[in-house]
Amino acid sequence: TLPSQPATPALELDPPPDDGWTSPMFAQMIILPFVPIPSSVATVSIQTLSLLDLDVVGYSTREFTTPDVFYHALISAASLAESLSGPGGGPLAAFDAIRSEQFAILTDQVRAFVEPVIEGAETAIVRDGDVIGVYMNGVKVEEAPYINDLIPAAIAAKRELKAGDEEAESEVSTLAAKYEYNSPNPYEIVSGHNVVTGMNEVSNSVTVTTSMIDAGVIVVGGAVKILKSVSQTNVASDRDSGIPSLDDASTKAYNIAEFAYLSDNLDDDGDVDSEPGEAAKSVDLSLPSAWNLVYYEGDVVTLNAFTQITFTMDTDWVEFSFTASATMLGTGENILFNTAAAIEIGFGYDLIIVGGDMIDITMISQTNVLLDDDLTVVSGDTDVAVSGHDNVLVNHLSYEKHGLDAYKDMQDNFRTALKDLANGSEELAESVAKDELFAGISGLKALYISGDLIKVTAISQTNVLGDQDQVALALEDFVHDNDDQIEILTGSNLARNSAAIKDLGFDSVVMAHDGVYDEALLFQANLIDTDAAALGVGLSALASEAVAFLADDMLLPELPDDTFVPGGTFIASDSSDVMQTMIA
Repeated sequence: TLPSQPATPALELDPPPDDGWTSPMFAQMIILPFVPIPSSVATVSIQTLSLLDLDVVGYSTREFTTPDVFYHALISAASLAESLSGPGGGPLAAFDAIRSEQFAILTDQVRAFVEPVIEGAETAIVRDGDVIGVYMNGVKVEEAPYINDLIPAAIAAKRELKAGDEEAESEVSTLAAKYEYNSPNPYEIVSGHNVVTGMNEVSNSVTVTTSMIDAGVIVVGGAVKILKSVSQTNVASDRDSGIPSLDDASTKAYNIAEFAYLSDNLDDDGDVDSEPGEAAKSVDLSLPSAWNLVYYEGDVVTLNAFTQITFTMDTDWVEFSFTASATMLGTGENILFNTAAAIEIGFGYDLIIVGGDMIDITMISQTNVLLDDDLTVVSGDTDVAVSGHDNVLVNHLSYEKHGLDAYKDMQDNFRTALKDLANGSEELAESVAKDELFAGISGLKALYISGDLIKVTAISQTNVLGDQDQVALALEDFVHDNDDQIEILTGSNLARNSAAIKDLGFDSVVMAHDGVYDEALLFQANLIDTDAAALGVGLSALASEAVAFLADDMLLPELPDDTFVPGGTFIASDSSDVMQTMIA
């Protein structure tokens, strides 16, 4: 049950003296509005998932690459992604941000950031007011695509997701349709022979909705400091060897960022129609007849920090001969996801006076890393359909701010009130309470914060997925009908980061003694190395030069000693370039 609201305080005045001339009357009572006391909120969430899924089917008679080479290659690729990323988020950045003296340092980092010069990388930087709108891979678009229209065809078919029109539906391959689970018997084997080593899904999701503290008029004794930094990075290698893939869908990467500012005072063109309070001035409305001020000593802080990491290594080693009339061999289809949500509801006031600074920081870092370099070898003259691509990497940020802040010069009456309150006064001057900005308010609710008013949201999301599969099929003695199909799926992986932030407030007039500092950065980068690239982008050489960025306690320095590796001849490397045996 919610606590009951304290009784509304009342100011009782003594009646006039009975001197024989004045008629007796009841005591006058002025009802003072209730002013809630604000509270600070800190939410820190760290979620990590790690999976080593080293499947072995059959015994090796071939020269397959040992799994530890793939492991170190994956670490190097993750390091490369870190070197390509912009300023990040997470708990450490959040804890730095709540110290007001660190704001200048963070701002300098954002201002000084330039696009990394890495061969083959597609990068884009958008700054300040230009970030408003929807950006995808550095280009401003009308609207963001729907995630179900982006995911790999095989995963869409598995989830029974249908495309919206016949043309798009025809793009779903026959191979993908095999994994449509619409049979009453989930264990029914479809016709033909199928090997699935891909179709892994890794995702991080954060939703933050805040409405902690806001007012129609905000007066700041220091400065208003606003900083937004968003970094979205995708790094992928999808170079298959052996039998070429028959699917036309290549590996794709999407960085999507949506920034929306919503207000009742915006006209159809998105411009400010009028200052908050102007509508009230044009109407003959009464000024407050009563007001109440609450004095809060110290800082008021709203902190939300989220770190989400998935690390998956699905290196499958398959040497197989078909003997049954129908076969389904699955060694992939791992699903890992982190999810977090925060809803924080606070208080609304008519007037907030801040003795220090008002600070609002949003820092987002989203990174996807995928290695899907597969080897498929078949002995025999039977036709085999191989689908080794159609991987999708998605970073998506949605930021909505409800409530427009209109900045204006400091009025003399509010400047005097700041000085009086800083000197210990606990009363709100009548010249402030009866200002025209408060026309139409009968009882004024006012809050004074002696320190800073700070709001920080820091989100760091990372997916690292290695799906380097090695498949060898022996079909020399394979007896089958001509209608039987042999299909191998080694790709169709999905890596996704999603962050949704809703800042709920209302339109405000803001006056800051020391001015307003507003800095925004959106950085989007993709580095994709696929079979389609004529010369590649040098991912192997670049990754070997990067410095590992994942925490030591989250990743093993090498595979466990008891990891099973089948006998045979391995292709290993003593070179410092641990990726040279990974990329064909």
